[in-house]
Amino acid sequence: MTSLRQPGFRLLLALAAFGSALSLAAHPVHTSHAEADYRAETQRLEVALNVFADDLLLALLRHTGRDLSYEQTPAAELDAALRDYVAAHFRVIARDGQPQILQWVGREFDRGDGERSLWLYCEFSLPGGPDGAQLHHALLQQIFKGQHNTVTLRDGPRRVTLTFAPNSEAKRISFPELDRE
Repeated sequence: MTSLRQPGFRLLLALAAFGSALSLAAHPVHTSHAEADYRAETQRLEVALNVFADDLLLALLRHTGRDLSYEQTPAAELDAALRDYVAAHFRVIARDGQPQILQWVGREFDRGDGERSLWLYCEFSLPGGPDGAQLHHALLQQIFKGQHNTVTLRDGPRRVTLTFAPNSEAKRISFPELDRE
């Protein structure tokens, strides 16, 4: 019977733990996706951002200078840090050129995809609708050089997907013409 005190077993255990930590911290794909729905009745853009949870903690460390934790940091403190980070890296500018203020809604974990991901929810006032407004999604791009982000934006039956490569500028929202057939 193998004993936990045997040096070989401890080495195997340490290597397995190290390998697991590497696989959690270093995944080969650096992307995030957002779903944004414009609600004409409220003139608000409702945004749901999906990011890798561990990547976001690295970004928060760089953004705040503090080592935050989903499990140990008080919820109000963590939400404030998340709100500030998202506001700094996800921007909406109305068609009149005015930056819109992010209103934090909340967050929730999605553990169904194998990697621990986090949904971040926020809203922006968008008077006059999304046509001609600008959007910029740069979450995690200051951490990962190859980070690519997408936003799928819907306004009723209209839909457009915007892609943000590293160092991308804000993009003007323009919907393709709908087929009338």
